[in-house]
Amino acid sequence: MSDPNPTLLRRSVPLLIGIVIFAAALRLINLNAVGDGNLYYTASVASMVQSPTNFFFAAAEPGGSITVDKPPLGLMIQALFAAVFGVSGVVVILPQIIAGVLSVLLIYHLIARTYGTGAGLAAALALAVTPISVVTDRNNTMDSTLILMLLLAAWAFLKATESRKIGWLIAGGVLVGLGFNIKMLQAFLPVPAFFALYLLGAKVTWRAKIIGILAALGVLLIVSFSWALIVDSIPPDSRPYIGSSQKNSVMDLIFGYNGVERLMGARGAPGGIDPEIGARGVLRLFKVELGNELAWGLPLALMAAVYGGIQLLIHLLKPPRFQLPIRDEFKGIVLWGGWLMICVTFFSVARFFHAYYLATAAPAAAAMIGIGFWYLWKFAHQRGNLAFIGVLLALVITLIIQGLVAAQYTVSMIWLFPAGALILISLILIALQSARARRTGFALAAAAILIAPTLWTLYSILDPAPNVALPMSYEGENASNLTALGNTPLPIAGGVPNAAVSDRNRLITFLQENTSDVEYLLAVPNAVMGAQFILAARRPVLLLGGFTGNDPVIDAEEFAEWVNSGRIRYFLSVSVGGGATNDEITAWAADHCTPVENILPGAGSAPPRAAPTLYDCRPS
Repeated sequence: MSDPNPTLLRRSVPLLIGIVIFAAALRLINLNAVGDGNLYYTASVASMVQSPTNFFFAAAEPGGSITVDKPPLGLMIQALFAAVFGVSGVVVILPQIIAGVLSVLLIYHLIARTYGTGAGLAAALALAVTPISVVTDRNNTMDSTLILMLLLAAWAFLKATESRKIGWLIAGGVLVGLGFNIKMLQAFLPVPAFFALYLLGAKVTWRAKIIGILAALGVLLIVSFSWALIVDSIPPDSRPYIGSSQKNSVMDLIFGYNGVERLMGARGAPGGIDPEIGARGVLRLFKVELGNELAWGLPLALMAAVYGGIQLLIHLLKPPRFQLPIRDEFKGIVLWGGWLMICVTFFSVARFFHAYYLATAAPAAAAMIGIGFWYLWKFAHQRGNLAFIGVLLALVITLIIQGLVAAQYTVSMIWLFPAGALILISLILIALQSARARRTGFALAAAAILIAPTLWTLYSILDPAPNVALPMSYEGENASNLTALGNTPLPIAGGVPNAAVSDRNRLITFLQENTSDVEYLLAVPNAVMGAQFILAARRPVLLLGGFTGNDPVIDAEEFAEWVNSGRIRYFLSVSVGGGATNDEITAWAADHCTPVENILPGAGSAPPRAAPTLYDCRPS
């Protein structure tokens, strides 16, 4: 598989082109099913294209009163597309699809340059069909853009180990910093592997390594926190409220909601069991909550990482001990194995994350699958019984675990038969003396272990109503209630029975007709509710509690001032997205405003907080 034969290189080109086309097709088929995508982010893009200020701050609504709960770079890329092609679900998703396909190409290059075309093709195909990668690429969450940035950073750090020029190391730091400005601390997950790669693999003195690491770290931190420091230096009354922070600070957002709370927990059922990600533990990534996302190729990837790590340790301890730099073979183990192990450890113990965050681990898993096949190829060349048993066990164990994972979802298991047959045929061919037969055998083995993730990806992309708020793979017949956050319309918004689309449209028409002299269309408890109004009217909507409903954007006294100054007239009260601020404003509205009758189902005929109620707060 690492044979540099020019004939093999030429033959790999059409195969790589086929993989890229297949990857693009998986990300484009049935794209209309995702509708407007994640409405929260799509509404933000619709707001950002309306003014340079909204663009810079990543405003969550056109009035610029509050930001989204993420840094701006990923949304800026979407906004640039929207500025050219208009705001729509397809347009805001397109940058992620492009990033996903480019990541498939890049992972091929990064693996093939060291481990050969066969390993590169296996890694590229694995990433192309990994379910969580595909569903995340088909969504306007920004993870796919982040992953491409991290792969470019990995490429820069690899180049830094091969060159005495510090520029590659600095470039790696800049790219990670840009990744930070897409998804904050999530971008730092593979950074220890990046720096370990340079320390163990660079062809420079230890003094030069330390200076280079410090320089790269400094640049990384400067780029990472540049936007945050600029925004926090602006007086709060001269900028939007920082969404999902409790102190109106980007630093609080970084280290709070998007930092410590991800590890220690911000929500979830008692006992630490979250219906989306399950209980913490070493088998979490294989259990029913998350097994459908990444677990299909993970056994082979982990076996390769462990075996490669052992070989690296033996190499370092063999006299003369700790001889550096390490060989290119081991650089890949440090980089991709380290990246994978960090992610597996974090996602096994973290209390709060979404399933689609696992896409961050997918490139490293795909890389280790390619490297795993490279190791199996080396075993086969040894032609010993023990080596052949190693190949057999690696493939069979992977297939067995795939079957156990799939069995949790109450779906047909018929795919196990062709997969098992391909494994059997591949083992027979691998046992032969012919190099061509061996190559064919390994190609069949790769196809066999990628049947399950490909099938699951097809299940996921053909779903007529996928979960676009929280991208996740097909859940079989065990679909959780999280699916309710999918592509169904949110006329009034979560937690209460949705009104009909006609009721929503009637409400928006009413608001448009009665707020022509008012800055804000209305106020709502949270951003999930507000996004639909922003997209429909492209008007400012006051998101009282931010994304979660708990942000203290304004208090009841300030809301009263907005009403008296004529900035806002209507307030939609719903018994969800609570928080002290919303409760105070709801109480104030009940005392000072008039319920609008005959505009919402049940409005004005039920006690406040028991049904959606539209209040008219215009002073008499």
